[in-house]
Amino acid sequence: QVVSSLAGQPEIIQKFSHKWIERNREIQLLWEVTNPEIIQSYRIYRSENQSPISLWKETEELSATDRKLKTGYTYRYFIQAICTDGRVSGKKEIIINH
Repeated sequence: QVVSSLAGQPEIIQKFSHKWIERNREIQLLWEVTNPEIIQSYRIYRSENQSPISLWKETEELSATDRKLKTGYTYRYFIQAICTDGRVSGKKEIIINH
């Protein structure tokens, strides 16, 4: 199956940010979107240090929490919206040094 992109459309994911929650030693990823009514789910990809990026989680929520962190590691996260018609948005990226 060929998945088309949303070329020519405004970015769906407007803001991709994170919060470090010290007491739980976890990272909360947060995002804001335009047109939430056309979103089926969000795919979050993750890598540790130089490891290949891979699908970490798929969710319908506007946040996700990573509790499996190692001190001294660099984490990369990409997020992508999957629309109800099968199209996918562009990716947003965050790099976090833990």
